[in-house]
Amino acid sequence: MDAARPEAVYNDILGHLSIRMRLTLFTVTSDNPKKWHMKAIRHSGFTSRIFNINRIFADCYVEDFKDQKYMEDAVIRRLRHVMEWQQSSMELVKTRLFGVNLGYDRILIPQKNTARPQWVISSSYAQFLLSPPQQHEKLDVADEAIFQL
Repeated sequence: MDAARPEAVYNDILGHLSIRMRLTLFTVTSDNPKKWHMKAIRHSGFTSRIFNINRIFADCYVEDFKDQKYMEDAVIRRLRHVMEWQQSSMELVKTRLFGVNLGYDRILIPQKNTARPQWVISSSYAQFLLSPPQQHEKLDVADEAIFQL
């Protein structure tokens, strides 16, 4: 039996995504995560004065992404987990990207396969985006999210 193609999973839902949602396809054919490729299937309509999310998350290999700490902490580790277990994951991600705190809901859907998955679909929904505080207060991501609300 052939493994499903990613388009068979996401094509029917593309028209139902809200403006704050982004759909990304990770092609994970290499054992080296730096060689994994991410491709935007649907860009987010979420805009910010701080930075352009769609330009930052342009189609590229993981090794070419400009914030490698973010990629390692918030992306690679979770992709490895869902690939290992071939189990979808839903989570609230609270992290930093270029020093800016952000939070988003994320669903990761790995290819179901008898071998190692060759792709993972990532759907994210922007929740909050905060520039670092102007004062030198020590707030963590959760405190800043509460402050924004």
